[in-house]
This record gives sequence, structure tokens and C-alpha cells, in this order.
Amino acid sequence: MHQSMVRMDANMLAAHMTGDPMLLLFSLFFQSAQSYSAFAAGLAFLPITVAIMGTNILSGRFIASFGPRKVIVARLLLAASGYEALLTLTAHSQNRHCI
Repeated sequence: MHQSMVRMDANMLAAHMTGDPMLLLFSLFFQSAQSYSAFAAGLAFLPITVAIMGTNILSGRFIASFGPRKVIVARLLLAASGYEALLTLTAHSQNRHCI
């Protein structure tokens, strides 16, 4: 049990090390490349904020139904597919393609 907890912690650390810097990079992208004001860049994060709140509420049910390992793997695969989609971003991409 101890080794599986260490692995789960390491996976969640990896998820945060890739996901959290994206917030900074997106705010810089919106303000520099898209010429958003600081307020407009903050509003652009509203959809992802609502999605994070929703998944936080539902995560307990997902873990109870599928187990922590499957939920973490699904989260990492979903994040990887999202990062792959970001490879197509240009300075002229619309906001809906970013988040």
C-alpha cells in the first residue's frame, strides 16, 4: 500500500508540474500575443475554472466508482491529449482553441 501511495503522489506532482505553469503561460499568451487586458485575460480563464470546480466536486464519486489509479491515469491521459492539441496554437488562434 505504501508504494502505491508514493506512486500516486508522484503522478499528481507530475500533473501539477505540467498543469500549473500552463496558467502562467496562458496569461502571458493572452496578454502578449492576443493583446488582452489583464481583466480580459482573467475572464478568459473562466471556462477552465468552472471545469476544475466541477471535476473537483465529482472526483470523489469517480474515485469511489473506478478507484484512484484509473482516475489518475485518465486525468493524465486527458491532460496529455490537451497539451497535444496546444501544439497547433499560433499567435492568431482564437480563445476557444486555447482553453
